[in-house]
Amino acid sequence: LKVRYGSETTLRNKSTVASLTAAMLNRGTQTRTYAQIKDAFDQAQARVFFYTRAAYYGSGQTAALGIQTDKEHLNSVLDIALDCLRNPTFLADELTKLKQERLAALEAQLQDPQALAFNLATRLSEPYPQGHPLATLSFEAEIVAIKAVQVADVRAFYQQFYGGQNATLAVVGSFDEPGLRQRVDKQLGHWKARTAYTRIPLRLFPATAQTQSLQTPDKANALFITTLKCPVRDDSPDYAALYLANYLLGGGPLNSRLTTRLRQQEGLSYGVGSFLLADDTDEVATFTAYALYNPDNSARLEQAYKEELTRFAQDGVTAAELAAAVTPSWAKRVSSSLYACS
Repeated sequence: LKVRYGSETTLRNKSTVASLTAAMLNRGTQTRTYAQIKDAFDQAQARVFFYTRAAYYGSGQTAALGIQTDKEHLNSVLDIALDCLRNPTFLADELTKLKQERLAALEAQLQDPQALAFNLATRLSEPYPQGHPLATLSFEAEIVAIKAVQVADVRAFYQQFYGGQNATLAVVGSFDEPGLRQRVDKQLGHWKARTAYTRIPLRLFPATAQTQSLQTPDKANALFITTLKCPVRDDSPDYAALYLANYLLGGGPLNSRLTTRLRQQEGLSYGVGSFLLADDTDEVATFTAYALYNPDNSARLEQAYKEELTRFAQDGVTAAELAAAVTPSWAKRVSSSLYACS
């Protein structure tokens, strides 16, 4: 279930409070405590989560509710989840606990080369202006922003932006469709947000090749990461070819180009790979390659990576590589990947 809200103007400087608001939804309602909600989900053996799709493969103006359960428990689990969505209490002590959890995680990420590298790569490849709903904050900036949020801010955000008029629901599996529609309509049918929703399109920014490094001197390992944006959507004519190219280059098994060169042949990386993500609405796709390595091998790893990319671009793939890749099992992996990203 996705609840869409706000606009580029109304959501300015609100990405942190938006994230905290979504995470607070299941921490108590007018009739249930946080512990009671968790116990009910556990007893039904259901996985339920609330989150905002911010700054990755989606937009920073969507709160999502996800449920994984069986037919027997779907109605009871859905009722509780909708109660969380419609009747949250936003208790001050629960917000304090949530902020402490977030701050502890961010402090740990400040010492993690992998987290730092991916955060920097995102900020460089998606340089939205400060305060933009889709802008990615540095960990330091996010710590400051979380500390500043008060429970009144969370309550005000919910009252201003949450409503059902732009919500969508997708259910897959065995369930009573008429009964489920009636259940959802009862809770969301007349629920209106005070502020209008206008979708914020993703943007491609003018790109200039650049290299940046972050020092984590007390860490034994480093992470090499490259990112490239391109004007492709997941239904574009070139998408299938790009998806296969990524699979052969670094997104596939241990015999992919990058893995063979950097790990098996030269022993430069402990873990290497690549992935391609394309949006389903805007023509914005992201190719990312990464390698975990010993910092003493930085120059050798970067050189080997450039050589493999150049060879791939100039010579293409062989008929044998293509035949080995495009198999029924590969097609199943593609279908699973596309479903997971949809």
